[in-house]
Amino acid sequence: MVKLAAILSLPLLFVGVMASSSCLVVDVKEGGPDGMHIVVPVPLFLAQIALSFVPEEHTRVPLAEAAEYMPMAERFIAELEKIPDTELVRVEEEDELVVISKVGDVLEVEVFEGDGEQVLVNMPISAVQEILASFDGETFEASQAIAALRGISRTDLVHVRDGDEEVKVWIW
Repeated sequence: MVKLAAILSLPLLFVGVMASSSCLVVDVKEGGPDGMHIVVPVPLFLAQIALSFVPEEHTRVPLAEAAEYMPMAERFIAELEKIPDTELVRVEEEDELVVISKVGDVLEVEVFEGDGEQVLVNMPISAVQEILASFDGETFEASQAIAALRGISRTDLVHVRDGDEEVKVWIW
């Protein structure tokens, strides 16, 4: 009876872990009447586990050219938390608009193009700080990026719209 209870409790345990863990959700909608709609939820704890099977040389994102700017970026992000909500950068060219803003505890990037393409990126400042902290002078650690995302709840990260095609990425 104890073995049966243990076996039956495993699916419940898995559902409980899933429910308590953040999921990265990728939602892709193709345009047109025959366009597909695909939604892929990726539990971040599973992504972290899967990453442990990847050879270490493939878990680091090379970006050595960022080394000289990293201290300034870390100071900027630290100060960003202290200031009120504001528009930080606005670039307008013919049929393009790029706006970078601080909204609450989020760094928000919006890109609008005249042909109807729209890109919105929201990244919590705390996650940016965690990712920057993983920089070793030459590379960023992918597992640190996943860990930073695990600390986020119910946040839209990326939304790209081009005509009637759309891609959304959010944390749930």
